[in-house]
Amino acid sequence: MLVSILAIGSLSACGGPSALSFDGPEGASVRDNYQLSTEIRIGEVQVAAESDLLIDWSDFTTDLRGRPIDDLQITELSMVRFDQDKGSVLDGLNRNYVRQADAQLSYLFNPTGDQTTARIADFDIAGNPLIPREDLVAVDPTEQNWLLTLFDTSSGRRDALTSKFVDLVQPAPNTAVTLTDGCAELDLEVDLHTAPPMTVQGGRDDYTLEWSAIESDVFGNAFDPLDGDELFLAHFDVQDVTRIEAVFARLDTEADELYRLSVHGVTSADLMQAEDDAGRSFGGFTTDGIWLVGIACTGCLNPAPLWIVVLDVT
Repeated sequence: MLVSILAIGSLSACGGPSALSFDGPEGASVRDNYQLSTEIRIGEVQVAAESDLLIDWSDFTTDLRGRPIDDLQITELSMVRFDQDKGSVLDGLNRNYVRQADAQLSYLFNPTGDQTTARIADFDIAGNPLIPREDLVAVDPTEQNWLLTLFDTSSGRRDALTSKFVDLVQPAPNTAVTLTDGCAELDLEVDLHTAPPMTVQGGRDDYTLEWSAIESDVFGNAFDPLDGDELFLAHFDVQDVTRIEAVFARLDTEADELYRLSVHGVTSADLMQAEDDAGRSFGGFTTDGIWLVGIACTGCLNPAPLWIVVLDVT
């Protein structure tokens, strides 16, 4: 099995395309992927069941990945009920194995402008409002839990910023959920240097990536092209990959160049179609610094990419 980058050159003398293939190591599955372990920790708050809770994020300044909120936008809040204990929810998040079936109810709210507070009764599911007296009854936290999460969806990705478990109890005097720095924390152990790099020729003007041979993602789950819906190319002006490992949680803000391409449901792509946030197209690999190519899941609560390889650009 091969994961390959093709650099397409000019027409050959006999009139056909001249293709140079730069293949990664055989068996490009999780063993040739980067290595990762994650620990997501989420705080909790007890509130009065059946109450129209006040949600307040006015003092929230830094997300669980260490990024300042001034560089982000809070565009969506979700209140999701899991019919699981907290340990099972956290285990699913750390293994990136939270599935739709695990979320029994999912209410959403979209704040506007500089809004930093909301009432839980303003949340809805497809226009059907959350009714606190009916939907927020006291529950046994060993069997059922509610998770409140802030998202930035402004770029088309569902970027989870912080979360908090909401324990519904009766009686309880508290009717507010305050989201501040540290409500959710993310610890990462990342290894980008053990797997052999993929060799690719620099200075070309046409590259295609094909990744149908990837069987497992970095979490050990079966690779699903519907989950791995975004390809990215990241360039760092460093010579030591350990410096990238040190800022791995903030790849999107620490990269000197970052190009993205939607690849939902497919396993090959023309890399020249990737663009940065300003709309500039990828111009090809260069021999300076370090390049990464990866596949990410834009809708997953765990922000770690599913697959990454370091490029050796010659």
